[in-house]
Amino acid sequence: MALCACACGRSGDAQSGDASQASGSASDASADSLESRIESLTVEMEDYIKEYENSPSEETFNRAMALNDSLERIDTTSQGHFYNKLLRSQLLAKAGKVKEAMRLQESLLSKDPDDLARLQFYAGKFWLEEKTDSMQYYAHRAIAVCDKELAAAANDPQVREQVLLSKLSIYQMLNDRVRAREVSDQLHTQQLGDPTALTDEEFNEEFDEAREELNKLAVAWRNDDDEGHQQTHGAHQQPSK
Repeated sequence: MALCACACGRSGDAQSGDASQASGSASDASADSLESRIESLTVEMEDYIKEYENSPSEETFNRAMALNDSLERIDTTSQGHFYNKLLRSQLLAKAGKVKEAMRLQESLLSKDPDDLARLQFYAGKFWLEEKTDSMQYYAHRAIAVCDKELAAAANDPQVREQVLLSKLSIYQMLNDRVRAREVSDQLHTQQLGDPTALTDEEFNEEFDEAREELNKLAVAWRNDDDEGHQQTHGAHQQPSK
């Protein structure tokens, strides 16, 4: 009986292990399938945003919003939640719902008062609201954080590139052409090893285009009646006519 009991015990453990392995394989397959589905839908959402930007239409907007709602339901990870909200805000901004897009982005910000994305966001928000003193305050704090992060990432070219891009966009917002040129040269040194990659004419064209985009955003902000302010999340909103 002792031997039988021991044998039965081992047999049972083996069967349990086989069942667990089968269950685990099924779970892994299911997770892979869900991940692939989320990835496919995310790419589709990104394509809708590009399509809407190139050729705005109510149909494209509504399809993209419905797709974003679906992604919110099936991708419950924190990373997925963040990126889905970010995509939604991009679509809303392109549809002229700038204020709602900004509120959505604001909800995603870190609580760290020295977080670069947070400082840059509020600099831009106050620029849109034409609150110059507040805009200058946050913009220069953001630049200071950029300098700290650049020093800390001396041997990390990817981080340096992202921080330099942020710093360049801040100087474009401040309409500081001289310092923007300095950062642009640093960026091209980082990317290409060539600080003179852009001629003065090319730099000025790039700077003016960035300023034009900012001015378009400011016009959209002023023209936004913010009808979506009271609407619940997930409700499909109509793009500006």
